[in-house]
Amino acid sequence: MDSFDRRHNNEKRGFMRVETEAPVEILYEGHTLTGTCKDLSATGLQVEMSIVLTLDTQVTVCIQPNDIGGKLPPFRALATVARLVPNESSDTTYGLIIDEILE
Repeated sequence: MDSFDRRHNNEKRGFMRVETEAPVEILYEGHTLTGTCKDLSATGLQVEMSIVLTLDTQVTVCIQPNDIGGKLPPFRALATVARLVPNESSDTTYGLIIDEILE
């Protein structure tokens, strides 16, 4: 997908989706899992990780910003697993819907 297609797709979504490669921690069934946040918008995010999550499960997401000096707080939210797509590698890409932003 080229940049025009991505921009057009973002316009249809209603919220801009920002691509990233940020480390993410997912709290799931009492375990802290790690992965990579591939993109983030006002209503959801896409995460890639090797652990299997269950659809319709609520998780806690924590993204530590790449802030030199550590002045920005982490982004924390409750999110629901809405989609999963197995990759050719051993990872799975998950679409998460943000339910609530936490402080």
